[in-house]
Amino acid sequence: MRLTTLFIIANVVVFILQTISFNVYCDPAFVEADRCNAEMAHDPFTTLFSLTPALALGNLFIWQFFTYMFLHGNLWHISVNMIFLFMFGSAIEYSLGQKKYISLFVISGMGSALFYLLLTTLLTPGSALSTIPMMGASGAVFGILAAYGFMFPKNKVFLFFIEIPAIVLVGILAVVEFVIGLYGLQEGIANFGHLGGIISGILVMYYYKNKISKSRSGKSLREFEYFWE
Repeated sequence: MRLTTLFIIANVVVFILQTISFNVYCDPAFVEADRCNAEMAHDPFTTLFSLTPALALGNLFIWQFFTYMFLHGNLWHISVNMIFLFMFGSAIEYSLGQKKYISLFVISGMGSALFYLLLTTLLTPGSALSTIPMMGASGAVFGILAAYGFMFPKNKVFLFFIEIPAIVLVGILAVVEFVIGLYGLQEGIANFGHLGGIISGILVMYYYKNKISKSRSGKSLREFEYFWE
């Protein structure tokens, strides 16, 4: 779980830098109070490294498709993502090996962003590129969760205190994220991005299906149980 730990540390360090940037740039003692909003959307660090479609595609800030995965909107946002990254990422890192695990994390995160942009563009044709930043490791974490369901489909996990197989949880989340995103029921949350992370994670696992070391996916891992609420 060395890489999982490094991913968590990287996210925490970036969140600290993001918070410092916000506090320095948006401190009302030095600037007008309305210069930034409460979600750190307008400070220079967040603007440069979060994924803003108008910048990423319009101004070719292509790096944002990668860097956005390490930024978060608030303490709750990063806490939830890191908890589930630790819970599911540890088992998947051990099972896949570090190279495949890195690929899964990065492809799921970038696939999440691309899927979000694709679906939002298809559903709102002719609209201008959004200037609202997208940030968070959620897409990558959903990809890792999908990989867990793919590798250990019969493992029992808990959804609101109900014990269900991991693969069923993945299916439920995919449907829920699509419906919520379609009807816009969670303002400020990129539900299509979560769905994109799940789809990307499954595609990566199908690619690696015959390349996973059987010695690393033994019975002990299949006995893991986690709580999801």
